[in-house]
Amino acid sequence: PGAATAAMYQVIIVTPPALTAAAPVAQPSMPTIAAPLAALQALRHAVANNQAAQAAHVFDVHGDPAILDQVIAGVRAGHIQEVNFHGDAFDQGRQNLRVFEQLQELKQLLGPKFVMEFGNHDVWMIQAMVLGDANALVDWVLTRGDVFFEEVGFRGIRAELKPLVQREDLPALQRWAERILGDARVEPLREVANWMLANQRFFFIDERGWMHVHAGIPLDADGRPQMNLPQLQQAQARLEGLQATLQANGRLDRQQRQELR
Repeated sequence: PGAATAAMYQVIIVTPPALTAAAPVAQPSMPTIAAPLAALQALRHAVANNQAAQAAHVFDVHGDPAILDQVIAGVRAGHIQEVNFHGDAFDQGRQNLRVFEQLQELKQLLGPKFVMEFGNHDVWMIQAMVLGDANALVDWVLTRGDVFFEEVGFRGIRAELKPLVQREDLPALQRWAERILGDARVEPLREVANWMLANQRFFFIDERGWMHVHAGIPLDADGRPQMNLPQLQQAQARLEGLQATLQANGRLDRQQRQELR
């Protein structure tokens, strides 16, 4: 609680200062920049005439519903028309199931205007609950996913786990994971994980052409992104195919789960 932050703002256009460089910079051709410039001009016009959508950007709620209460109130009052959730909905805080209800409510209120990107905590949950990944379960519980388990009736699983990790007792860790994942009490968590998988995405590009992700894109030793936009788009397209199957059938088969992994 208290760690969650939200920024609610109306989009504005800022003209950057001229770039300077030691070496000449190649200028893009007019066909390359014409469409983005037209989009920015249209957005500038919308802002100037108070026609731009109010957008709320929310991230790292971690089981604390306070911020989302404010966002939902703003949506219902007509002050917010778009919401982008940048991931990490659960863990640490003590009202994770309430946060899940709020995400569902925002999806119902806004439809495609409510966008969610994956956070690392969301991915651990999906890997553990949908794929049965023991390593992801260990990572999730150690990073305070255990509080989500407490909401559905578990007690002390993090305390059980720590000595097994410290001893690097792999057979005991596997037995621990199988016991947790095979317990009927995890079904609400599995429901949450499937819904998040069906509704989250790797990235989102807004009307300004800005890319939204959780915690950035890793860089290589030369400072270049380790994934380019076509690679991200290809991964997103594959994910959307799996999401369509999940929506239609309510589950993924073994081959599809392997592809997701």
